[in-house]
Amino acid sequence: MAEADAPIAIASTPEALPGFTRDALVSADGVRRYADRLNALAKAAAAHDLRVGYNHYGEWTPLDDGRYGYDVLWDALDPSAVAEVDLYWAQTAGQVPADVVARLGERVELVHVKDGPGVRGEPQVAAGQGSVALADALYVGRDAIRVHIIEADRIAEGADIFDLVEESVAWLKARQGGRCGSASRPGACSPGRGVRGGASGRPGRAPP
Repeated sequence: MAEADAPIAIASTPEALPGFTRDALVSADGVRRYADRLNALAKAAAAHDLRVGYNHYGEWTPLDDGRYGYDVLWDALDPSAVAEVDLYWAQTAGQVPADVVARLGERVELVHVKDGPGVRGEPQVAAGQGSVALADALYVGRDAIRVHIIEADRIAEGADIFDLVEESVAWLKARQGGRCGSASRPGACSPGRGVRGGASGRPGRAPP
């Protein structure tokens, strides 16, 4: 899919690649094998002016040596691999979204902008209406992030996903593309490069 300057194919979860399951990244061996497969794909894709990337699913489970599978994976991936970071699930997993974005640096070209209590199974809300530290993460990644993906995995009964998308877009535009952190002075930010809304949330839908 063409989400940035060059077409990018994103592996949304480990089982997106044949031979892997959702728990592929909870062991050091699994992380190594998965990184090797993505790197091989990255090399093949580069020959066709394509890039590969990875979203995530529960990789913040500590490995036996105390490191997180998510961190080990990115350390092992080819520098051309693109990161698509779901800011909501990063915080829900106990991470600081801005720290995740800062560590990945220029790799982070796509982010999922959604908000809520940061509790698995609880409904999500429009950006800026929950407890997720979105503004700080977007500010940290302001020079790398190209696409802001607005979505929800689960919304409250009676809520309208299209209202959530509209309110989230308004929140991003009010922050001039999500480039203002909590420490920024008014007017200190410049426009972002992309906002994409998606009506993916449904009442009662379980989170990934």
